[in-house]
Amino acid sequence: MANKHFFQPLLPGFHTHLTIPVAFFSKHIEGRNDHKNTAKLRSDASEMTWKVKIEDGRRLTEGWKEFALAHDLRIGDIVIFRQEKNMASNVTVFGLSCCETQYGTCIDQDKKIPKKKNPKREEAESSCFVANVTPSNLRYDRLYLPMAFTKNNGINAKTKLALLDKNGVKWSTDLRSEYNGKRIRMIGGWKKFFIANFLKIGESIMFKLIWDGNISCVLKLCSKVKS
Repeated sequence: MANKHFFQPLLPGFHTHLTIPVAFFSKHIEGRNDHKNTAKLRSDASEMTWKVKIEDGRRLTEGWKEFALAHDLRIGDIVIFRQEKNMASNVTVFGLSCCETQYGTCIDQDKKIPKKKNPKREEAESSCFVANVTPSNLRYDRLYLPMAFTKNNGINAKTKLALLDKNGVKWSTDLRSEYNGKRIRMIGGWKKFFIANFLKIGESIMFKLIWDGNISCVLKLCSKVKS
């Protein structure tokens, strides 16, 4: 019989804790392991076992940050937890490429931190961001881009940008700047994109930046998740 499993996409702030989905908790944990307040996490990257504190039955807290740092987890990664027994799980990591992350010998078993960060993952993280769908950005048909994202990628009001959905359809939009160019927002096209892609208010949307020349780029819709 296959091990029970669930997955979680990593959103900003994931280092502080990770929450087990309600459905998985109700079906496979609640009432069975109420006396357990520690989870044991393992991965194929190391023979080590990380002990992580469980709070409120569902939140992985103390010890989770060490596990995340040891495996160089990044925003946009997807982690799959395969439950074994006695609150032990084997964790597999998939990166932005949608391929399983290969660590080789990068896990330092003494310090529990990666010996060397992968520059390709640094670049991948800077080219992605998570947008939250709110009533106001639909009402005004606009979406603000994170300041760090626009700064790191050289995006300004002169940049020609379009939205790209998973079917390869482009949606035109314009960029406007505020606060002497420090804050950039998309205006127009966002509401139509929202409706056509069946997005919902409250969802968190992962976008990936793809350049097409020096001043033209698209924001590709990578995933939809609820935060």
